[in-house]
Amino acid sequence: MKHTLHTAALILATAGMASTGFSQVSTDTVSTAPGYANQVWYQLEDGSETSAPKDEWDLAFAIDGFSTSIHINSVNGVKLWAYPGTNSEWNSVDTTGLSNWPLLYNSENSWSTGAFDRNINTADMFDVGWGIYDVNTHIITGDSLFIIQLSNGYYKKLDIVNLMSGAFNFRFADLDNSNEVVSSLTKADFSGKNFGYYSLENNTTLDREPLSAEWDLLFTQYTAFIPTAYPVSGILVNNGWQTARASGLTDPANYTAYAGLTFSEDINVIGYDWKSFNMTTMTYDIADDVAYFLQNEDGDVWKIIPTGFGGSTDGNFIFTKEKMATAGVSELKGVQALNIFPNPVSGGMATITFSTKSDETELTIVNCSGQIVQQETINGNGLVSHTFSTGGFEAGIYFVNLRANGVTSTSKLVIQ
Repeated sequence: MKHTLHTAALILATAGMASTGFSQVSTDTVSTAPGYANQVWYQLEDGSETSAPKDEWDLAFAIDGFSTSIHINSVNGVKLWAYPGTNSEWNSVDTTGLSNWPLLYNSENSWSTGAFDRNINTADMFDVGWGIYDVNTHIITGDSLFIIQLSNGYYKKLDIVNLMSGAFNFRFADLDNSNEVVSSLTKADFSGKNFGYYSLENNTTLDREPLSAEWDLLFTQYTAFIPTAYPVSGILVNNGWQTARASGLTDPANYTAYAGLTFSEDINVIGYDWKSFNMTTMTYDIADDVAYFLQNEDGDVWKIIPTGFGGSTDGNFIFTKEKMATAGVSELKGVQALNIFPNPVSGGMATITFSTKSDETELTIVNCSGQIVQQETINGNGLVSHTFSTGGFEAGIYFVNLRANGVTSTSKLVIQ
């Protein structure tokens, strides 16, 4: 990792800051190694890095709270299909026509949707993609059967048995029922991290990534859709960050008007398409008219400008970074949900506490099918506590969205 410091101009008041001062622009290089062999988690504030081999895992299980998402390592050659039946057919799997079954992939936009979640029945609000949530026991019981091809070419059948007491329990075996393995991954073993990992080839859990609070950007290969599935190398952002892209700039280095941009919670706004391969020079051309702005839940704002890419030769990402605003002075920060109580709730009333800089905050509650079931405007700024009725809601999982000043904060609500 290399750092080069330059003198930067005074931050303009039009950038939305409540105070002014001098910032430093630093140039950094993050290497994923030749052949993009590693994934690298990077912290903007101090430039610290954590890396782990890209190909050592097959499955990634979401750790946070009510998370049920399960991802696959598609860039390692792992492929996943949903069996056209249920896990009750474990002993009689027939893979005739497998090549015509649709492949399942992780979302390229969100950490909350993995390949296993793509099998969801949208007509059932309790369906999470691989299983069904029970509002009485709070257990998610698997009802789906999956076929998975590992990077070594071997095929396995896979059943996520349940998510119970904070542990994902699952089994996998050869298609002929031989070599069956029953295993589990416990969320508490990876507390504070986004994912816990598992190698089906080695039948081992893997603790690979830093604490979620200790990284901001992930430099990695991932599967994008351009328009069909294709492995790309790019930059993804952590949960809690929103990103805006400014393009068509004549002077990206001195562009500071980020307050007028639209920020997105998509994790791939920086992504991969700031570079293109030049068939004449056999090197990568870097877009010279773009800059990316990132803001976190605390109100910090950073500007990122990619300036170089080494491709598979060295896996180097070269970029400049500049801190544009510090927590407590950014006016971009809109709203942050702090707590919903009680949760789960058995009908009646629930109270959400949140922090906002806006005088008006829009509250929208949607069900698992994406249907809006309640919407209202909440007045007040600072630390706000608002009680709302859930008496008319059916039992299930809901998402409470708060939006102010173009910023959205989402919390999960369970109705029993």
